[in-house]
Amino acid sequence: MFRQLKINLPFIEALQHIPKYVKFLKELLKGKDRLGEVANVPLSAGCSAVILNKLPEKLADPGMFTIPCLFGDDVRMYALADSGASINLMPYSLYEKLALGDLSPTRMTLSLADRSVKCPRGILKNVLVKVDKFMFPVNFVVMYMEADTKVPIILGRPFLRTAKAIIDVYEGKLTFRVGDESAFLKIAKSMRADGELVHQVDGVNLVSDEVSVAEVMGEGQWDVSDRGHEVIVREEIFLDPPI
Repeated sequence: MFRQLKINLPFIEALQHIPKYVKFLKELLKGKDRLGEVANVPLSAGCSAVILNKLPEKLADPGMFTIPCLFGDDVRMYALADSGASINLMPYSLYEKLALGDLSPTRMTLSLADRSVKCPRGILKNVLVKVDKFMFPVNFVVMYMEADTKVPIILGRPFLRTAKAIIDVYEGKLTFRVGDESAFLKIAKSMRADGELVHQVDGVNLVSDEVSVAEVMGEGQWDVSDRGHEVIVREEIFLDPPI
């Protein structure tokens, strides 16, 4: 380094500035060590992934997961598979069309996203729903509501657990299992929604001593608190927008 350093000054003036150059060179050598430390700082895994372009590709919304169902011998329709819903929901108009029996009374109330409160007509128990080659028993909460023409019913967590469902969001695929057998369902392109809107329903279910929570909602885990002779179950149901 010193051999490459050239000073273009008169000899007398150079002698006058030698002490200053010695101080300057010492400070330069000290700064070189500090610069070396900064230049060799290791990057975190996140920074390295961004620089090396190893981040996964961003994908679009695959759409809502719908299940083709068969009621009886000839009534076919789609149901929304909603893992955010703790109930299976059916509009009263569809209940009348299917004529599947009497409703069990309930004191359940549903608080909708628009702050309105709805009281279901009752609980329709042990409805046999055929999905692919499997038959599942389902309890439905039946209420007055505007039915979607393409996806009129909602199948929540009780059904998904009964069917041992596996939801593969990346592949857009639903897997149902009964025993050692499995069935695979793909999301139909015609059933995909833009996903710009989300409708929320806050449900408060009041169940008397004569009707247990498991009978109304199916098996599952609930946030339950006892208040005298009533059991209060709070839930949130997220619904995909109708098509």
